[in-house]
Amino acid sequence: MKKLALFALMILLLFSVACAKEAQEAALPTESPYVTAPPTAVPTATPDPIPAPMITDEWYTNKINKTVGYVMQYGNCPDEYEARLRVANMYLDPNSKMIALTYDGAANQYAVQIMDILEQHNARATFFISGTEYESCKDVIGRMLALGCEVGSHSVTHPDFRDLNQDQMRTEISYCVDQMKAIFDYDVTTFRPPYGSYNDDVKAVCKEMGIKIIMWFRSSHDSHSDYTADMIYERVMLEIDENDHELAGATILFHLNDAKTVEATARFIPDLIAQGYTFVTCEELFKLSPDGYNPGGVYRYQ
Repeated sequence: MKKLALFALMILLLFSVACAKEAQEAALPTESPYVTAPPTAVPTATPDPIPAPMITDEWYTNKINKTVGYVMQYGNCPDEYEARLRVANMYLDPNSKMIALTYDGAANQYAVQIMDILEQHNARATFFISGTEYESCKDVIGRMLALGCEVGSHSVTHPDFRDLNQDQMRTEISYCVDQMKAIFDYDVTTFRPPYGSYNDDVKAVCKEMGIKIIMWFRSSHDSHSDYTADMIYERVMLEIDENDHELAGATILFHLNDAKTVEATARFIPDLIAQGYTFVTCEELFKLSPDGYNPGGVYRYQ
């Protein structure tokens, strides 16, 4: 009898536990009472539009597009949008007072220092390269192009071109042309004769090659041994020189041979910018001239 009572008690206890568990499960919601909202999409920022240049001529549009490529390749700016913004900062105001700085010589340490100054002040120049070092100076020359500067030929051996025949002239000029095209896909269109020496044969060869001859309207005299950085600076800053040549629209001659040229450049660029001048390439200066810009022509002043 006692066993039977004990068994009944165990059955009753198990039944109570089962009922309690069933009631607990029934009390739990089958679904969360909270509705989870879908994740909010983060809006993509629309980049600012690239400003339009004031000059809409085809030659300038081509220059802009080529410079964007050089900025991406040699200007530490692989993003095309950022490269175009950087080039937009170089756009030329055709109504500004323009000066074309020209530097003759190799792509050396002085060229690098000049470029540091140009980049600091958002200025352009034209480098007339001499010698044969193009591939080994690829980064230096590439930076010139990425800064919006122009590269022209200054020959290989720096001869007096009046002493050469036409075949020799072509060889001296074309080395730069061929190297710049092969390495940088850059079209050289200008030539600075060594010593400023040229004749009708030089003009004929340049016309045949599609090359313009760039002289200078004012020399900085930086090749004079007795000229100091102060004297170079003072000469460049003259509004009108001893030949009654005005500064605005002028092409100025410098050389990549001495630290004094770098020192003077670091001083006159910000001072002339403060006076409203803009530093441009020879192509920019003469393409905007009403007198035209043609192969075989000789140019020194807008």
